[in-house]
Amino acid sequence: MYDLIVNAPNKIPFVLVDVNNVELPGLGDAFTVSLSKAGGAFASGVGTKVELEHGWYLYTATANECSTLGPLALSIGGEGALRQNLICEVKNLTSAEVPEPGGAGITSVLSYLRNLSWMQRSIAGQYLEGLADGTNCIFRIPFAPIVAYPVPLFYELDSGAKSILTVDAINYDSGEVIFATAPESIPLGDYFAQAVSNAALTTASTMGFAEMQVRWPRTLYIYDGGISSEPDQSVSTVFATSVVQNAFLNRCAEYELYRSLSTAAVMGALSYREERMGGLLVDTTKQPKDWASLLESLQGTLKSTEDAARSEAGELDGFGVFLPGPQLINGAWTDASF
Repeated sequence: MYDLIVNAPNKIPFVLVDVNNVELPGLGDAFTVSLSKAGGAFASGVGTKVELEHGWYLYTATANECSTLGPLALSIGGEGALRQNLICEVKNLTSAEVPEPGGAGITSVLSYLRNLSWMQRSIAGQYLEGLADGTNCIFRIPFAPIVAYPVPLFYELDSGAKSILTVDAINYDSGEVIFATAPESIPLGDYFAQAVSNAALTTASTMGFAEMQVRWPRTLYIYDGGISSEPDQSVSTVFATSVVQNAFLNRCAEYELYRSLSTAAVMGALSYREERMGGLLVDTTKQPKDWASLLESLQGTLKSTEDAARSEAGELDGFGVFLPGPQLINGAWTDASF
């Protein structure tokens, strides 16, 4: 039995076999699907049909076909195939689209991290680095990484006026910019610099989801909303309409971000002694300060937001009860009860 998300498209894989119970490949999309919602009459399916391989097929039920809570029965047939009957359960589950490193998907979690007060700063009229000889098109932004939105603006100055340059490609983490036409002079840029790379933020978002699941195990999973070359552009799935629930997930991601930064700071700490002329001994120590107090403070905030989220969901009585934790299955976090 598959658990399906209500009012959302759902992928349902299955195997078709012949009369000898041997996997039956080769049907392509030439198989039939009928569905019954919550015990209603069967109707022909209008979702997408795809053949995978080795007798496996995939039917993607539409959001309308998954619009009724309760059992969803499927009757599947095809030429030379024994009829395959499946039963799924449409539930009021919550999907959490958290991006994978590399730019798959985007959520409010990533937006929350990017909007932390110390995360971004505006840069205006900053010269790029590179050779302006009329043939070179590749330059580098000095204060990378940068954000994709607001869209960065690059230009040359012509008698004090801005001559906008067309960008062919840009790497938001490394700051490499490739222009469509080689600039005649060193180009300038107006953009927003970001203190932490997109890869680090997406990792913090993913780990924040895992942290939330460890603290409060629920039947949630990571939903991949689509691949995009730019980290800010993708189909987005809302995690929750509740401010309280979103705050809990956001705080978990923020905690994981600070924890990763504190680890890097500790690993990069330096401590040395310097003896100067005249017998003066200087003890110079460069090491991260107040990380422990910061993480302790975040722990308190996390506990408060978790209590609020549980209280809103009526789950306070569940404190102290052991539940199976999340597992990484096929690249997606899923509850062990799946």
